[in-house]
Amino acid sequence: MLVSTEPAVIYTKPVGLLSEVNFRHFASGKMPVAVVENDIHSILPHNEGQSLIAKICSIFMIVNTDNSMDDAKLMLSREVSRTNDTLKPLIKSEDLEGVGDTIKWAIKTQVTL
Repeated sequence: MLVSTEPAVIYTKPVGLLSEVNFRHFASGKMPVAVVENDIHSILPHNEGQSLIAKICSIFMIVNTDNSMDDAKLMLSREVSRTNDTLKPLIKSEDLEGVGDTIKWAIKTQVTL
């Protein structure tokens, strides 16, 4: 399940939505044509996106290497909670989408989120 509130999952397999980060922020070098043509546009500069990814990854590593890091645990919990709240409508829209052709409002919901 994508959304979870169990502390064990938050600290071992967190899911965090990084606002304005897209596939290109995770990559380097020349992007494949499919990415250039289909990736959701982001106003976030490449270096800022990579810094945000690094920040969240480092918090995760601190939590899992030093249990005395209460601040890192709190930060990670907040990110996962914020992500859960953001993704709930998307998950609900996917559940309502049904089988077969994608419904246009479901696509709009996904892009909007």
